[in-house]
Amino acid sequence: MNYLNLNLIELRDAAFAAATDVERGVWLGLMLHCTAMENGGVMADAADWSERKWMMTCGVSLPLLADQDSELWWWEGDDLHVWGYPHEAQNRVNAGREGGKKGGRPRKKNPPENPPENPPENPPENPKGKEWKEKEGKEKGKGMEGRSESGPAENILLALEVDEASPDEPDQLEWSGDQGWQGLTDTLSAELSAAYPACDLKRQFAAMDQWLKSNPAKARKSNWRRFATNWLSREQDRGGDLRGSNPLPAKPGFGLEKKEGGAAAADPDWDWRELHVEVYGAPAAGRWGELAKSVRFELRQAWEQKNGRGGAADA
Repeated sequence: MNYLNLNLIELRDAAFAAATDVERGVWLGLMLHCTAMENGGVMADAADWSERKWMMTCGVSLPLLADQDSELWWWEGDDLHVWGYPHEAQNRVNAGREGGKKGGRPRKKNPPENPPENPPENPPENPKGKEWKEKEGKEKGKGMEGRSESGPAENILLALEVDEASPDEPDQLEWSGDQGWQGLTDTLSAELSAAYPACDLKRQFAAMDQWLKSNPAKARKSNWRRFATNWLSREQDRGGDLRGSNPLPAKPGFGLEKKEGGAAAADPDWDWRELHVEVYGAPAAGRWGELAKSVRFELRQAWEQKNGRGGAADA
């Protein structure tokens, strides 16, 4: 039982009223344990319990039980009996459990009281009777033997077989450290390409793969498609990585024509193109200054980890 209902009439009994505050506290700890265990107020073989077990289970010390006589608990052999256990509440709980078990069982159909003594050898077919039997079989969860080949049960099985073999069922997008991305079908790729035209899906999914492998603690997702769309949406807002496909208008003074003459357009002094292939599995689409800022940042991090240096060329 999860609740302890105290009867006020019993609490006004002389045994409880004459008890000291310490006895009442010990009794409450014992009663809470008995109610949770549903032991009927009898703690079997409690005399063998250690001091630590008494403190962990009931929150009382063994000397209080062994040295002090009380009407709220008493010993019978090795068993400790607790006064005032709610037996009526326990009986109601048990009755409710039994009723719940029986309530879930299907009702049995009673056989006819007076069956015919001589049933006909070849009874006429009755479509309504056949439908009633099939309906009864469905309610009981059992298939009926002797149905025709085009019965409802066989039709359901055939439908399930068709659904399992259907090639139009989309695969679920998943990622694992051993196999990488799984379930990136042509249909899903077409949807993502239409939604994020400035993103190179092959390169972006390769970047996701490297990021997840570098952050295994964050690679525990329940919805990988949502993770991928959030990633692509962020890259789309940053301008993406496909040349000439950015749907957002360029801000004045921040176009590539200005970067061509500055330090951002110059290639770094390390082989970033070869590292781009190692990280993303594909060659870069343009020059260093044309790459997205996030791509340059990831390449710098990969270069630092590979060479063990504290920093790389400024992007």
